[in-house]
Amino acid sequence: MKKIICVISILILPIVLWISLSSAALLFDQSSLKEGTTNISRPSSLFTDGKWYWCADDFELAQESSISSYYWVGDASNSDSSDNVVGFYLKIYPDFYDIELGHYRPADHPIYEEYFSMNDVTESDIGVSGWSGYLATSSSAFTADPNTTYWLRIQADINNGYQPPYPDYIWGWHFSDTSNGNSGEYNSKFCNHLAVNNDYAFSLYGSPVPIPAAAWLLGSGLIGLVAFGGRRRRY
Repeated sequence: MKKIICVISILILPIVLWISLSSAALLFDQSSLKEGTTNISRPSSLFTDGKWYWCADDFELAQESSISSYYWVGDASNSDSSDNVVGFYLKIYPDFYDIELGHYRPADHPIYEEYFSMNDVTESDIGVSGWSGYLATSSSAFTADPNTTYWLRIQADINNGYQPPYPDYIWGWHFSDTSNGNSGEYNSKFCNHLAVNNDYAFSLYGSPVPIPAAAWLLGSGLIGLVAFGGRRRRY
């Protein structure tokens, strides 16, 4: 009976470890909303002049992790035209210190980007009039290095991924009541990388990347269980 228990333990432990490492967990949470009306930002806009209006916010993870899902709070129903949002552009940028501006900002080129149609996004009622929660799961996870600052950019699309110009449209990304590192930023035809002194509401989900040392310790433990079981049989 003890032999059976030992064998079952050897078989189950790796499975439990794999599940715990591969299941989606909350990696970063900045989703709580800042109260009031002056906190509302509507930067991710596309105007008739074809100029992209967008915003971004930074994040940092303590452990190397694979980010697979994104949650944010926005107002995709707020439009000055008859068009509706058909999807979202999501991009991740490395951190960059701009000497002329005197602060950190997203680098000029993204290192990860993905487009989500509204069929790929789960919209939820958060109990705040005019605002919704959005959850999107990536088709290919992004691996974030530990203690490294990245910038997340989310922008609404109202024309199935085609490039500007678009009709006059305004989409808002709600401010968060928590702060992390640098404040969020706003970009428009009037300003570039303007700090807004607030952070945006979003969360990241995924799984930590397994540490090789942890796998080695698990293997050593399993070998020890087998050896211990064999020793007990001899005595």
